[in-house]
Amino acid sequence: PAEYLNVARAYVRSADAIQRRVSQLSEGEERDKLTAVRAENLSKAIVNLEKSISLKGDYAPAHFLSSQVYERQGDRVLAIEKTVETRNLNPLDTGVGYQLGLLYYLDEQLEKAKDEFARVVALNGNFSNARYFLGLSYSLRERGFIRVEVLYGRLVGNWKRLTSWAICLTSLAYAVIVTLYMARHVAFSYQRGIVSTQVSETPLYIPQSLILAGSVILVLQLFYYVLDRVRNLP
Repeated sequence: PAEYLNVARAYVRSADAIQRRVSQLSEGEERDKLTAVRAENLSKAIVNLEKSISLKGDYAPAHFLSSQVYERQGDRVLAIEKTVETRNLNPLDTGVGYQLGLLYYLDEQLEKAKDEFARVVALNGNFSNARYFLGLSYSLRERGFIRVEVLYGRLVGNWKRLTSWAICLTSLAYAVIVTLYMARHVAFSYQRGIVSTQVSETPLYIPQSLILAGSVILVLQLFYYVLDRVRNLP
């Protein structure tokens, strides 16, 4: 199974290199040809991963890479399915659990995302990214992502309104700064082709892009909330 896995990794690396080239081209025949070659390489990667899994059904690296290939192909349903299989094979692997939580989050399955991030945090209390998205998933689900309940509940009148505006605007400014920083970080990893040091050799821009997507969603949520409050001013 390892041989087929290595062949699949080669195809994935080739597809990622082509994608970097495509991103630098404008619309045209060359871009279309490269896009087709990238799609073909990803399909060949899946074929080899299926062969690897057929030889060893519980071969976690092949299952995990399959999920990443499906995500590159835009098939999030299969990406989640394969990541769940990998998680079930390696329930103590916090990295896999974190990736699954992010996929659930991007697919707006907030309850499942919350549960998976909670499981990861229970396994590793120092996993800061998992803690962040655990709180974010819970807050978005409960529609309470900008309230500091203990203090806010004790305020009345103008103090409550002023505090609410301060929290809204501060949260929005902070979220924008984090999003801009993450965008630069993702661009750097993508341009340099940086990969993880683990067996999966995951291009770091993939998990970083998921974090960036979450930050963008948060910015949009906060912006809409502020805009809605402005419209309803007396």
